[in-house]
Amino acid sequence: MDARYWVAEGLCVDHQDARVLVDGAPVKLGARAFDLLTVLMERPRVLLTKDELFARVWAGVTVSDAVLTTAIKELRQAIGDSAREPRFIETAHGRGYRFLLPVERSDTLARPAAAPDPAPRGRWLWRGAALLLCLLVLMLGVFAWMTFQQTRSSDLSPHPKSIVVLPFEDLSPAGDQQWFADGLAEEVQTTLARTPDLRIGSRLSAARMVHDGVSGQQVASRLGSAQFLEGSIRRAGDRVRVTVKLIRTADGVQLWSHNYDRDVRDVISIQEDIAFQIASALKTVMDPDRLRIMVASGTGSVDAYEAYLKGLALDQRQFETGDLSFAMAAAESYERARVLDPQFAASHWHAARTWYG
Repeated sequence: MDARYWVAEGLCVDHQDARVLVDGAPVKLGARAFDLLTVLMERPRVLLTKDELFARVWAGVTVSDAVLTTAIKELRQAIGDSAREPRFIETAHGRGYRFLLPVERSDTLARPAAAPDPAPRGRWLWRGAALLLCLLVLMLGVFAWMTFQQTRSSDLSPHPKSIVVLPFEDLSPAGDQQWFADGLAEEVQTTLARTPDLRIGSRLSAARMVHDGVSGQQVASRLGSAQFLEGSIRRAGDRVRVTVKLIRTADGVQLWSHNYDRDVRDVISIQEDIAFQIASALKTVMDPDRLRIMVASGTGSVDAYEAYLKGLALDQRQFETGDLSFAMAAAESYERARVLDPQFAASHWHAARTWYG
């Protein structure tokens, strides 16, 4: 490289340390995405075709367009860019990508000059003003604390119709059905999110806390959810047993639970029934008949639905780890679901997301 630093507004590539900074803060970026950014910034404001990018970033390796799209998506997420309103990287659909800003190259990174030291008299005036300001802030803080204490109990109460769906546990004899458990939990949450007055906690945050050993009740409390759903699956051959429990966060009281012991072909109806029973237990405003129609998954093929669940689970793993191999595996699962059932709208939608970075 002809210079250590390549800078475009708030974006900086440090070639010596192989890192990227946005507004002075380092961001996490994989090796392929780093190489891709370097190639784009090397020729700013010039359209680079997909073939050129494949040749430079994946030299000697045969990959699909989906791999490039996923790498662009990772890069945009890391540097805070948007496909619809690009600041750094523009998509030329079906052709390639263009880096939009001019790039300055330098061996030193410019830093703001230090302000001159004020005169001694001015320094004392500033210190006096700062002391008065501190006293004023302290008085306001005491007043705010007293006001807060009067309303704290009501402010800390979670919304009564809020819930977080915890990761489902795989209890299968072979221990190889975690993808099925994760996909089922994701589908239940997606269905519940369609209920207008039900607040849903972040599954990604919940999964990270559970992985760190935090109990379900503590997870729900930290996320401000009045209830939490925990579950497990046990699959053997063509039979699947799904156990779910709806628990109140405040005191750990079990509000509803059920065991589904059915043929694996009934897994779609299990997901529908779980969402319906929870929405009914929390007395949401959704009409029961309308809710049952809304939770329909859109396929009658068990194989297609299982491929779809596996894709959801792999997507979740990609968000948790940042590993793009999970995203590519998820895309393959959605594609398989589309092939198995061409009328499965949800699989078409998830598969289509792969092509838009």
